[in-house]
Amino acid sequence: MTEQFFCKQVRPRETTYSDCLDIAEVLCRGFENDGIMEYVRGPQYTPNPSYSVILQQGIQDPRERLNEMITWSKRYRTLIHSWARFIHTILLTRGNDIYVAVDSETDKPVGLSCWVYPPHMEDDLEKELGRTGVFWKVYAFCTKLKYKVCDFFLQLCGNHPVRNERARQMYMERTETVDPKTTVDDMAKLSSSELAEARYPLRSMIYCRFFAISPDYHRRGLGQKLMNYSLANIPSVPTPFSSTLSGPQKLYLEASPSGFGMYKKTGWTYSGISVLPSYLPPHKCDNHLMFYTR
Repeated sequence: MTEQFFCKQVRPRETTYSDCLDIAEVLCRGFENDGIMEYVRGPQYTPNPSYSVILQQGIQDPRERLNEMITWSKRYRTLIHSWARFIHTILLTRGNDIYVAVDSETDKPVGLSCWVYPPHMEDDLEKELGRTGVFWKVYAFCTKLKYKVCDFFLQLCGNHPVRNERARQMYMERTETVDPKTTVDDMAKLSSSELAEARYPLRSMIYCRFFAISPDYHRRGLGQKLMNYSLANIPSVPTPFSSTLSGPQKLYLEASPSGFGMYKKTGWTYSGISVLPSYLPPHKCDNHLMFYTR
Protein backbone atom coordinates (compact mmCIF):
# COMPACT_ATOMS: atom_id res chain seq x y z
CA MET A 1 0.00 0.00 0.00
CA THR A 2 1.40 3.41 -1.01
CA GLU A 3 2.10 5.82 1.86
CA GLN A 4 0.00 8.96 1.83
CA PHE A 5 2.96 11.24 2.52
CA PHE A 6 6.44 11.41 1.08
CA CYS A 7 9.32 13.86 1.45
CA LYS A 8 11.59 15.38 -1.16
CA GLN A 9 14.23 18.03 -1.67
CA VAL A 10 13.12 21.13 -3.55
CA ARG A 11 15.22 21.51 -6.72
CA PRO A 12 15.65 25.18 -7.71
CA ARG A 13 15.85 24.50 -11.47
CA GLU A 14 12.60 22.53 -11.41
CA THR A 15 10.61 24.82 -9.12
CA THR A 16 8.15 27.37 -10.52
CA TYR A 17 6.63 30.42 -8.89
CA SER A 18 3.36 28.47 -8.67
CA ASP A 19 5.19 25.83 -6.60
CA CYS A 20 6.45 28.60 -4.31
CA LEU A 21 2.86 29.78 -3.80
CA ASP A 22 1.96 26.30 -2.51
CA ILE A 23 4.98 26.26 -0.20
CA ALA A 24 4.18 29.80 1.00
CA GLU A 25 0.69 28.72 2.04
CA VAL A 26 2.17 25.87 4.08
CA LEU A 27 4.47 28.35 5.80
CA CYS A 28 1.66 30.81 6.54
CA ARG A 29 -0.71 28.09 7.78
CA GLY A 30 2.03 26.42 9.83
CA PHE A 31 2.75 29.66 11.70
CA GLU A 32 -0.78 31.07 11.80
CA ASN A 33 -0.95 30.92 15.62
CA ASP A 34 2.73 31.69 16.25
CA GLY A 35 3.07 34.87 18.33
CA ILE A 36 6.31 36.01 16.72
CA MET A 37 5.04 35.56 13.17
CA GLU A 38 1.79 37.31 14.07
CA TYR A 39 3.86 40.27 15.25
CA VAL A 40 6.08 40.31 12.15
CA ARG A 41 3.32 40.17 9.55
CA GLY A 42 1.18 42.75 11.37
CA PRO A 43 -2.47 42.82 12.46
CA GLN A 44 -3.86 43.41 8.97
CA TYR A 45 -2.77 39.99 7.72
CA THR A 46 -4.27 36.71 8.85
CA PRO A 47 -3.98 33.25 7.28
CA ASN A 48 -6.97 31.95 9.25
CA PRO A 49 -9.09 29.91 6.78
CA SER A 50 -12.07 30.19 9.17
CA TYR A 51 -12.10 33.99 8.83
CA SER A 52 -15.27 33.96 6.71
CA VAL A 53 -17.09 32.07 9.46
CA ILE A 54 -15.87 34.57 12.05
CA LEU A 55 -17.15 37.42 9.88
CA GLN A 56 -20.60 35.85 9.56
CA GLN A 57 -20.84 35.72 13.34
CA GLY A 58 -19.43 39.23 13.88
CA ILE A 59 -20.93 41.35 11.07
CA GLN A 60 -24.67 41.13 10.60
CA ASP A 61 -25.10 43.40 7.58
CA PRO A 62 -24.50 41.28 4.42
CA ARG A 63 -23.03 44.18 2.43
CA GLU A 64 -20.57 45.13 5.16
CA ARG A 65 -19.63 41.50 5.57
CA LEU A 66 -19.03 41.10 1.83
CA ASN A 67 -16.86 44.23 1.70
CA GLU A 68 -14.78 43.00 4.63
CA MET A 69 -14.36 39.56 3.02
CA ILE A 70 -13.15 41.16 -0.23
CA THR A 71 -10.68 43.28 1.72
CA TRP A 72 -9.46 40.24 3.67
CA SER A 73 -9.05 38.23 0.44
CA LYS A 74 -6.85 40.97 -1.03
CA ARG A 75 -4.70 41.07 2.12
CA TYR A 76 -4.41 37.28 2.13
CA ARG A 77 -3.30 37.34 -1.51
CA THR A 78 -0.66 39.92 -0.65
CA LEU A 79 0.53 37.79 2.27
CA ILE A 80 0.89 34.59 0.21
CA HIS A 81 2.57 36.27 -2.75
CA SER A 82 5.01 38.11 -0.45
CA TRP A 83 6.05 34.82 1.13
CA ALA A 84 6.22 33.12 -2.28
CA ARG A 85 8.67 35.75 -3.53
CA PHE A 86 10.67 35.36 -0.31
CA ILE A 87 10.81 31.57 -0.66
CA HIS A 88 11.74 31.70 -4.34
CA THR A 89 14.50 34.18 -3.50
CA ILE A 90 15.81 31.75 -0.89
CA LEU A 91 15.82 28.96 -3.49
CA LEU A 92 17.77 31.15 -5.89
CA THR A 93 20.34 32.12 -3.24
CA ARG A 94 23.54 30.32 -2.40
CA GLY A 95 23.65 28.12 0.71
CA ASN A 96 19.91 27.46 1.11
CA ASP A 97 18.36 23.98 1.12
CA ILE A 98 14.60 23.26 1.31
CA TYR A 99 12.68 20.00 1.87
CA VAL A 100 8.93 19.48 1.73
CA ALA A 101 6.48 16.82 2.84
CA VAL A 102 3.90 16.10 0.14
CA ASP A 103 0.40 14.63 0.35
CA SER A 104 0.36 12.06 -2.45
CA GLU A 105 -3.43 12.33 -2.76
CA THR A 106 -3.30 16.02 -3.69
CA ASP A 107 0.36 16.25 -4.80
CA LYS A 108 0.59 19.43 -2.72
CA PRO A 109 3.17 20.27 -0.02
CA VAL A 110 1.91 20.06 3.55
CA GLY A 111 5.21 20.49 5.41
CA LEU A 112 8.37 22.54 4.97
CA SER A 113 11.91 22.62 6.35
CA CYS A 114 14.40 25.30 5.26
CA TRP A 115 18.13 25.13 6.08
CA VAL A 116 21.02 27.57 5.74
CA TYR A 117 24.43 25.95 5.24
CA PRO A 118 27.76 27.28 6.57
CA PRO A 119 30.33 28.51 4.00
CA HIS A 120 32.41 25.32 4.01
CA MET A 121 29.40 23.32 2.75
CA GLU A 122 28.08 25.75 0.16
CA ASP A 123 30.13 24.73 -2.89
CA ASP A 124 29.00 21.11 -2.76
CA LEU A 125 25.38 22.16 -2.23
CA GLU A 126 25.45 24.50 -5.24
CA LYS A 127 26.79 21.72 -7.47
CA GLU A 128 24.18 19.25 -6.18
CA LEU A 129 21.28 21.65 -6.75
CA GLY A 130 22.57 22.96 -10.10
CA ARG A 131 22.89 26.57 -8.97
CA THR A 132 25.95 27.06 -11.15
CA GLY A 133 26.82 28.50 -14.53
CA VAL A 134 26.45 31.89 -16.20
CA PHE A 135 22.88 31.37 -17.43
CA TRP A 136 21.73 30.34 -13.97
CA LYS A 137 23.35 33.40 -12.39
CA VAL A 138 21.70 35.72 -14.92
CA TYR A 139 18.31 34.07 -14.39
CA ALA A 140 18.64 34.26 -10.59
CA PHE A 141 19.74 37.91 -10.71
CA CYS A 142 16.87 38.99 -12.98
CA THR A 143 14.26 37.08 -10.97
CA LYS A 144 15.43 38.51 -7.65
CA LEU A 145 15.54 42.01 -9.14
CA LYS A 146 11.93 41.62 -10.31
CA TYR A 147 10.88 40.56 -6.82
CA LYS A 148 12.72 43.49 -5.24
CA VAL A 149 10.70 45.89 -7.37
CA CYS A 150 7.43 44.27 -6.20
CA ASP A 151 8.57 44.32 -2.58
CA PHE A 152 9.79 47.92 -2.79
CA PHE A 153 6.31 49.37 -3.29
CA LEU A 154 4.88 47.32 -0.41
CA GLN A 155 7.73 48.44 1.84
CA LEU A 156 7.27 52.05 0.72
CA CYS A 157 3.67 51.90 1.96
CA GLY A 158 4.71 50.12 5.16
CA ASN A 159 2.51 47.14 4.26
CA HIS A 160 5.04 44.37 3.64
CA PRO A 161 4.23 41.31 5.84
CA VAL A 162 7.74 39.84 5.59
CA ARG A 163 10.31 42.58 4.97
CA ASN A 164 9.57 45.28 7.53
CA GLU A 165 10.90 46.96 10.65
CA ARG A 166 9.25 44.38 12.91
CA ALA A 167 11.12 41.59 11.12
CA ARG A 168 14.40 43.47 11.57
CA GLN A 169 13.67 43.89 15.28
CA MET A 170 12.91 40.19 15.59
CA TYR A 171 16.12 39.27 13.78
CA MET A 172 18.28 41.61 15.89
CA GLU A 173 16.85 40.32 19.19
CA ARG A 174 17.18 36.70 18.11
CA THR A 175 20.78 37.16 17.00
CA GLU A 176 21.71 38.97 20.21
CA THR A 177 20.36 36.05 22.26
CA VAL A 178 21.63 33.05 20.31
CA ASP A 179 25.01 34.40 19.10
CA PRO A 180 27.72 33.02 21.43
CA LYS A 181 30.11 35.86 20.38
CA THR A 182 32.82 33.29 19.64
CA THR A 183 35.00 33.23 16.53
CA VAL A 184 36.61 30.58 14.37
CA ASP A 185 39.96 31.56 15.91
CA ASP A 186 38.52 30.84 19.37
CA MET A 187 37.43 27.39 18.22
CA ALA A 188 40.85 26.65 16.71
CA LYS A 189 42.39 26.93 20.17
CA LEU A 190 40.22 24.14 21.61
CA SER A 191 40.88 20.42 21.68
CA SER A 192 38.71 17.92 19.83
CA SER A 193 36.93 16.92 23.05
CA GLU A 194 36.28 20.57 23.95
CA LEU A 195 34.82 21.25 20.50
CA ALA A 196 32.14 18.62 21.09
CA GLU A 197 30.73 20.73 23.94
CA ALA A 198 31.53 24.20 22.58
CA ARG A 199 29.03 26.64 21.10
CA TYR A 200 30.23 27.32 17.59
CA PRO A 201 29.96 30.71 15.87
CA LEU A 202 26.59 30.86 14.15
CA ARG A 203 28.07 30.82 10.63
CA SER A 204 29.91 27.56 11.41
CA MET A 205 26.62 25.72 11.98
CA ILE A 206 23.67 24.70 9.84
CA TYR A 207 20.60 26.77 10.72
CA CYS A 208 17.02 25.57 10.45
CA ARG A 209 15.38 28.81 9.32
CA PHE A 210 11.83 27.43 9.06
CA PHE A 211 10.08 24.23 10.02
CA ALA A 212 6.34 24.12 9.52
CA ILE A 213 3.54 21.59 9.12
CA SER A 214 0.09 22.63 7.92
CA PRO A 215 -2.32 22.49 10.90
CA ASP A 216 -4.64 20.27 8.85
CA TYR A 217 -1.95 17.55 9.08
CA HIS A 218 -0.90 17.80 12.71
CA ARG A 219 -0.71 14.72 14.95
CA ARG A 220 0.12 12.32 12.11
CA GLY A 221 3.84 11.99 12.78
CA LEU A 222 4.56 14.15 9.76
CA GLY A 223 6.87 16.50 11.66
CA GLN A 224 9.15 13.65 12.72
CA LYS A 225 9.05 12.16 9.22
CA LEU A 226 10.10 15.42 7.59
CA MET A 227 12.76 16.19 10.20
CA ASN A 228 14.31 12.72 9.93
CA TYR A 229 14.27 12.95 6.14
CA SER A 230 15.93 16.37 6.22
CA LEU A 231 18.66 15.26 8.63
CA ALA A 232 19.30 12.11 6.59
CA ASN A 233 19.77 14.13 3.38
CA ILE A 234 21.82 17.02 4.75
CA PRO A 235 25.47 15.92 4.28
CA SER A 236 27.14 15.03 7.56
CA VAL A 237 30.61 16.57 7.33
CA PRO A 238 33.04 17.78 10.03
CA THR A 239 33.33 21.50 10.73
CA PRO A 240 36.83 22.79 9.88
CA PHE A 241 38.43 25.42 12.13
CA SER A 242 42.01 25.16 10.91
CA SER A 243 44.05 23.08 8.47
CA THR A 244 44.52 20.43 11.15
CA LEU A 245 41.48 20.78 13.43
CA SER A 246 37.85 19.90 12.75
CA GLY A 247 34.90 19.52 15.09
CA PRO A 248 31.62 17.61 14.86
CA GLN A 249 28.87 19.01 12.69
CA LYS A 250 26.33 21.09 14.59
CA LEU A 251 22.88 22.31 13.60
CA TYR A 252 20.70 24.76 15.52
CA LEU A 253 17.17 26.11 15.60
CA GLU A 254 14.78 28.02 17.83
CA ALA A 255 11.94 25.72 18.87
CA SER A 256 8.48 27.08 19.58
CA PRO A 257 6.64 25.63 22.60
CA SER A 258 4.42 23.55 20.31
CA GLY A 259 7.34 22.00 18.44
CA PHE A 260 9.72 21.47 21.36
CA GLY A 261 8.62 17.88 22.07
CA MET A 262 8.95 16.76 18.46
CA TYR A 263 12.46 18.17 18.20
CA LYS A 264 13.52 16.30 21.33
CA LYS A 265 12.16 13.06 19.89
CA THR A 266 14.26 13.51 16.75
CA GLY A 267 17.52 13.99 18.65
CA TRP A 268 17.72 17.73 19.30
CA THR A 269 18.92 18.89 22.72
CA TYR A 270 17.88 22.01 24.62
CA SER A 271 20.77 24.41 25.26
CA GLY A 272 19.18 25.99 28.33
CA ILE A 273 18.84 29.28 26.44
CA SER A 274 15.43 30.77 25.64
CA VAL A 275 14.59 33.56 23.23
CA LEU A 276 12.20 35.89 25.05
CA PRO A 277 10.81 38.50 22.63
CA SER A 278 10.56 41.93 24.24
CA TYR A 279 7.81 42.93 21.82
CA LEU A 280 5.36 40.26 23.06
CA PRO A 281 3.62 39.76 26.41
CA PRO A 282 5.69 37.61 28.80
CA HIS A 283 5.75 33.90 27.87
CA LYS A 284 3.42 34.31 24.89
CA CYS A 285 5.95 32.69 22.57
CA ASP A 286 9.19 31.75 24.35
CA ASN A 287 11.38 29.94 21.85
CA HIS A 288 14.14 27.56 22.96
CA LEU A 289 17.58 27.31 21.38
CA MET A 290 18.30 23.68 20.46
CA PHE A 291 21.29 21.88 18.95
CA TYR A 292 21.81 18.70 16.96
CA THR A 293 25.37 17.33 17.01
CA ARG A 294 26.78 14.54 14.89
